[in-house]
Amino acid sequence: VEIENVLYQHPDINEAAVVAMDDETWGEVPCAFVDLKTGK
Repeated sequence: VEIENVLYQHPDINEAAVVAMDDETWGEVPCAFVDLKTGK
């Protein structure tokens, strides 16, 4: 939720979701899926 809140501060972001992805080094890392506003 914290990363999503930061992403939503950008004026061109329509929607954002952050999920955990497996990582060999760190165990898990965040991965953001971002949908931009129309025309951006």
